[in-house]
Amino acid sequence: MGSPSLVILMTGLFCGVTKRALSRVLLQLLSLGYGIVRVSPISSDDMRGVLYLGGLYFILSLLITTHPTLHHILHQRLVNLTIISYR
Repeated sequence: MGSPSLVILMTGLFCGVTKRALSRVLLQLLSLGYGIVRVSPISSDDMRGVLYLGGLYFILSLLITTHPTLHHILHQRLVNLTIISYR
């Protein structure tokens, strides 16, 4: 039985989290009226808040997404090493 490639798995998870975070930031900017109602860019306080929330979402989502996956893979590899060492 093969084991999944950790690099490919983490790259896929990272790309998915990045896509979700970027779409969330763009939705927040759209909800604030950027590009539709307001001709000029939104204020720096609003932009800073949107970027902070987007960064916080990205970090927390990355942790929540990768923790169970890494825990499962590392536990599976540890069990496989234990079985092999007892043989």
